[in-house]
Amino acid sequence: MLGVVLIEDAPVARDYLAATLNADPDILVLESSADVAHALGILASERTSAVVVGYHPPHTNGLDIAAQVRAVREVPVILIYQGWAETDDALTALAERAQRVGVIGVLRGPLGMGSAAQASFHRGLRAAVKQAAPAMVA
Repeated sequence: MLGVVLIEDAPVARDYLAATLNADPDILVLESSADVAHALGILASERTSAVVVGYHPPHTNGLDIAAQVRAVREVPVILIYQGWAETDDALTALAERAQRVGVIGVLRGPLGMGSAAQASFHRGLRAAVKQAAPAMVA
């Protein structure tokens, strides 16, 4: 089973992402937290296969969190970007910056999407975790 630590400040989004990941029998959310320091502590003690990070927490951003994660442990980070008005060019630029700090993927979050796009997001998030995370949790 692939163990995931989820860092997202918004409770509804955190619950949504955890449910999306836990719906796959091969993925287990080990910890779901708004507290970055708490999540980093979990990384030090658990066999984590991947970290999923929201981009817009208060007082920081997902790229800074990704750098903190990678300083604690070399684990793949997937960034969820909840942008409304950003262009594809802006998302491409974000993905390029993210790659420089070790983020393996940037996904546009499901906020405001129709059901077909949400289903595509679910599949994409679970696939990203599986591709990024070869380590197994007992």
